[in-house]
Amino acid sequence: MDHRHYDLPSLTALEVFEASARHLSFKLAAWELNLTSGEISRQIKAIEDELGVPLFVTPGTSVTLTSAGRDLYSVLASSFSKASDAFKTIRRGGDPECHDCLHRCVHVDVADAVCCAFGHSMVISRSAIDSSRAEASCASAMAAAQA
Repeated sequence: MDHRHYDLPSLTALEVFEASARHLSFKLAAWELNLTSGEISRQIKAIEDELGVPLFVTPGTSVTLTSAGRDLYSVLASSFSKASDAFKTIRRGGDPECHDCLHRCVHVDVADAVCCAFGHSMVISRSAIDSSRAEASCASAMAAAQA
């Protein structure tokens, strides 16, 4: 019986797929991930079997993504990028929630931006949207919201 919280293949299989799709090469994915070509193929096949659709077309020696493969790659590349950003922020000693807040800033007009995250809203002047001042503004708003 499968007890996974998320209905997903293993992270290893998803990483294999993402690298293969990004490079459009099983060989380069194998080199990047330090895996054999056979392991790359097995991981890709496992995902394709689970989904019931092909993700790659391999005419001759080239590799191309199917429509389903492009859709999956788009989501995975974005998700892995966000996870990577969070890890980088945490390693630097920053607050990933504040980092996320900065990514959610939406320009309302030329002068202002509204930053909404974690149930609080605030208006930041355009001049404040440099990394240090915006992070401090976001951190202050989050502290006030949690108080």
